[in-house]
Amino acid sequence: ALREDVSLLLHQDRRHHALLSYAHSIDMQPLPEQIALALFMCNLFSHVSSSEWLLYISEWDAAGQPMSNIRATTKVCVHAALSEQLELRELGTALMYNVATKEVKTVVFDEVCVELAMALLQLLAWAPAEEHMYRAVLALARLAQHSADVPQLVALVG
Repeated sequence: ALREDVSLLLHQDRRHHALLSYAHSIDMQPLPEQIALALFMCNLFSHVSSSEWLLYISEWDAAGQPMSNIRATTKVCVHAALSEQLELRELGTALMYNVATKEVKTVVFDEVCVELAMALLQLLAWAPAEEHMYRAVLALARLAQHSADVPQLVALVG
């Protein structure tokens, strides 16, 4: 995922959505695959085109449910950031930071802002390691700038 032309490869999956359907099932995968998937997604943020692919909002049908790239990415963020496994949590907070600091202006992103913020607040309640806390607070601040619902959520949850 370190080459700019990786986005060409990612766009080849537009018909079957195999990569993000797999990502959406992160909670059913063995731990080594969860770690590899979260690392892969973190690395996709090294280039604009591949990071935009992760946050793409067009929906498709996944087993009767509406799905999009941003929803699958959100599930990986939340699952990894709230993992009890430190390596996966490390990747989850990094991915959460990457998503939160990316400039996206869509209605779907507004919807996932609250979900991401809830996960971050839950993580912060656990008194995580300093580097996880740092990324979580920065991500939460960026989400609060993007969505008016996030500051209200922070005030409510505390």
